[in-house]
Amino acid sequence: FASQPAAAGQEHPPCAAGPAMFADQLAELDVPVTARLVGIQTRKAADGSVEWVATFRGPAPPAAAAPLADEQWTDPAPAGRMPPPPPRLSEVQIGSGRPDEPTDRFDPGSALRALAPVAAPLKSPVPGPFPLLPSQPGSTNRVFPLRCSVQKYAWGKFGADSLVAKLAANNDTDIAIDAKTPYAELWMGTHPSGPSMVMLEHPWRIITPLYDWMKLNPAMRAVPPFTGWESAHHTGGGAPAAATGHGLPFLLKVLSVRTALSIQAHPNKKLAEQLHNEKPSYYKDDNHKPEMTIAVTPFEALCSFQKINAVLQHLRACPELVGVVGEDAVSKLSAAAETVAPYTPAWPVRPWGRRGAVGKPGTPMPVAELPDGLSMEDAKAARAAHVVPALKMVFRRLMTADQHLVEDQLESLMRRIQSTSAMLLSPVDELAHRLHEQYPKDVGVFCVYLLNYLVLEPGEALFCNANEPHAYLFGDCVECMATSDNVVRAGLTPKFKDVDVLCDMLTYDDGPPFLVHPSVLADSVHRYVTPVPEFLVDRAEVSGPSSTVLPPSPFISLILVIEGCGTLEELLPSSSPIRRAASSLCPPTGSENGFSSAHPSATQHGRSPLARRFSSPTVPVPAGAGLVHSLHAGSVFMACAGTAVKLRAARGQKLLLFRATERHELHEAV
Repeated sequence: FASQPAAAGQEHPPCAAGPAMFADQLAELDVPVTARLVGIQTRKAADGSVEWVATFRGPAPPAAAAPLADEQWTDPAPAGRMPPPPPRLSEVQIGSGRPDEPTDRFDPGSALRALAPVAAPLKSPVPGPFPLLPSQPGSTNRVFPLRCSVQKYAWGKFGADSLVAKLAANNDTDIAIDAKTPYAELWMGTHPSGPSMVMLEHPWRIITPLYDWMKLNPAMRAVPPFTGWESAHHTGGGAPAAATGHGLPFLLKVLSVRTALSIQAHPNKKLAEQLHNEKPSYYKDDNHKPEMTIAVTPFEALCSFQKINAVLQHLRACPELVGVVGEDAVSKLSAAAETVAPYTPAWPVRPWGRRGAVGKPGTPMPVAELPDGLSMEDAKAARAAHVVPALKMVFRRLMTADQHLVEDQLESLMRRIQSTSAMLLSPVDELAHRLHEQYPKDVGVFCVYLLNYLVLEPGEALFCNANEPHAYLFGDCVECMATSDNVVRAGLTPKFKDVDVLCDMLTYDDGPPFLVHPSVLADSVHRYVTPVPEFLVDRAEVSGPSSTVLPPSPFISLILVIEGCGTLEELLPSSSPIRRAASSLCPPTGSENGFSSAHPSATQHGRSPLARRFSSPTVPVPAGAGLVHSLHAGSVFMACAGTAVKLRAARGQKLLLFRATERHELHEAV
């Protein structure tokens, strides 16, 4: 299509003529309805005319023309003829250009402008996996379905045993589960190694990368102006993470672990930039990767170094490990333990490695008891001076040991374990035997005697900050992290091992693992907050026919359904369900769940600013409230900033759902 040059003295908007041309001529193109619109480009000629080049992608034509089956078309086309053209598109369905944002790429989402009135959907003659967005006159869609990427790493569970496989097959009906294929991870986000796609059914079937959808629709990041919400700021300080680019600052995953992942750690921001510059083939981005794991099934993991006294106990009980690291390293560790004994905090006893390793929602965080007159800074300084170098020596000796020595000592260890009665075996010996069967002769097997072994129950969460060693062993979990895929490995893997980098980067902190204690946010909703600004996660578990409300986030959110079915209703702050829930969503300052409603006028009239705002008669009822989406296991949605959702489980169903968004305080969203 081409437009004529603008009249003398007038500027020609780069994209203004495009939609009008499409509205008149797009339906006349000889394009089958099975084709997908993948992009539109604009070119401005020297004479001032503007051209639009639309690109459609469809399946390869069959070897010989044949009539289409009845189930493919509502009105089968005879052989040799193209199917009937789709209905002519109106300007509302196509959208309008944005003269204030000149670009050489047409916004594929302008065919369904995210924040413009939604037109009645066109009925497609071809059935398929594309979700149909709900619509009603005058309403705006603020929740969009996503299709997500699957990673088939060797350690994943096979076929239908994998939660990832089942969710992926529900999320994308084009996927056929193969019983011999490992389905390891389901990725949700904008990372280029596994980008999510926005799925739209009308006016054309469009698959758009989420990154491009966000870049070309910046209004989705903005809190709706008619709600009267203030600007949000990160609790971590500084600019919002999303302000540094068009993608999401976090990556949401589901993991189905069959065999152990590598002994690994993730670099901090500075080291990530260095590794990316030096070894870009192994470290493909320059971002750090703090991560939080929330168990869906009982989930086994190794994380951070055990307390120094526990490490010494295992060394004395495992002569094979001493044979690898050397008696001098063990002696240095023992001397360090004696030196720092007066500076050692007394942490509450926790049954690491067995069920119930973390408190339930609402349980206070454990606090270390320090000897009289000792500050935490003094304790940390003493341990940094003595414990860190001793642990580092033991770990480096182990990971850099001669392979023949490692194999000989592992063979001796396995003989001893197999000759010991099962009743006398310790859990760590059982774990070492299991890992040796998965990774024979691998030095990483010895790490079970140095790192904490945890079994998380469903709903329990573990946070791994930068430079902390860990390895996931078995189970299903939801994982949220900063957007990165940087991993430094040193054991239990056939992949590239960067042993020296790993040994140098670790913190060698022998304190307890960082177990995230969730806060009670609303009925059946728990919130998991980490020390990093990139993400927080809400977990909702609703039994039908009950319902609950996820409060709005001032940032874009991703919503994932793990189990059950029900409905999701888009809500905005003036909607009555949220107004009724205001008191539970914004508890008093200093409440145990950790969220504060502190505000200059927080105590005025005895109500929080959130409760007063929801009940303010001056706030108009938003047009977008009330749009309802169907939910089932595998459903994934992107919700625009400022969108609250009401979740309702179907009768007799348990609905388990996770929402990830950037970290914020609750009062920032209102």
